[in-house]
Amino acid sequence: MPKFKVMIQGVNIPMNDGLYGFYTTRFIQALDAKRAELKVVDQIRVEFRETHSVASLNSAKASMDLKDIQQVDNFPRRRGGGFCWFDQAEDGSGQSALDLEREVYWV
Repeated sequence: MPKFKVMIQGVNIPMNDGLYGFYTTRFIQALDAKRAELKVVDQIRVEFRETHSVASLNSAKASMDLKDIQQVDNFPRRRGGGFCWFDQAEDGSGQSALDLEREVYWV
């Protein structure tokens, strides 16, 4: 079965103290790229429900988008997991944190 490296970006995720976004890269086996993407998004949803204090993942603004997908020959020895978080708060200049370099938080 083909192996894929899938990078997902989440945005407008409401947490207790504001809106956050994340990047995550996952490795998965699937019959094709579309199925790999759907499996990874489902895994992320399950992980959020089990481990993260999220105010409402059903928010109309919250979304996950495919940023990159590549078929790979082998999985890396350490596949990782988790999320690279960024704060989407405004900095007062009218520019969103999505457009600025910000400190990231690893979960």
